[in-house]
Amino acid sequence: MYILIIGCGRMGSELAIMLSDEGHDVVVIDKDSQAFSRLGPAFNGMTVTGNGFNCDVLESAGIQQAHALAAVTDEDNINIVAVQIAQQIYHVPNAMARVYDPRKAATYNHLGLEIISSTTVIARMFRDRFLERSIEEHLAPYQDRIELYTLEVKGALVGKLIKDINRSGLFNVFLVNTKGRMTLPSSDDVLMDKDIIMGVGLVEKKEEIRKLLWG
Repeated sequence: MYILIIGCGRMGSELAIMLSDEGHDVVVIDKDSQAFSRLGPAFNGMTVTGNGFNCDVLESAGIQQAHALAAVTDEDNINIVAVQIAQQIYHVPNAMARVYDPRKAATYNHLGLEIISSTTVIARMFRDRFLERSIEEHLAPYQDRIELYTLEVKGALVGKLIKDINRSGLFNVFLVNTKGRMTLPSSDDVLMDKDIIMGVGLVEKKEEIRKLLWG
């Protein structure tokens, strides 16, 4: 994928390095050229100095061929404007903005923009981790009989229904984490690629459970 990242702060630089290491073509835009030092000498993408909401700058970064754009500067309004430009002028199929204010995120999501509130995401991560640890603590007395499973959905599990892998007396999924949001699944929920599921199974039936989950 050809991906533009606007903002080379801590989040932008980490995202750029991660995507570049995975083999994507990454272009990072920042108004401060010194910010690119965060990328390190091993970064093999491109950098463009300028404002991420300036059309000339965006075009010099190759926005016309971009498959995705992430606006992650420290300015909520800049990120929102950049995504509006990407979607409405250049028709970038996957454009997202990071904002700090959850109220702005809710407002602009209703308008059809893909806005992610980092404040809300981090709060959910803390909540979910508290929940996971609470579950682990409650299961601790039963470790000789019940085993806790946490795994990423991939391969043959993608597209399956929860009821397809729940087995009475063997294994049951009780939590699903989709893009950082934890839910209590229903039997007809569909497992998506890279979901994280948590379930419990009987210790004495470990081999059957492994065949069920990993084939």
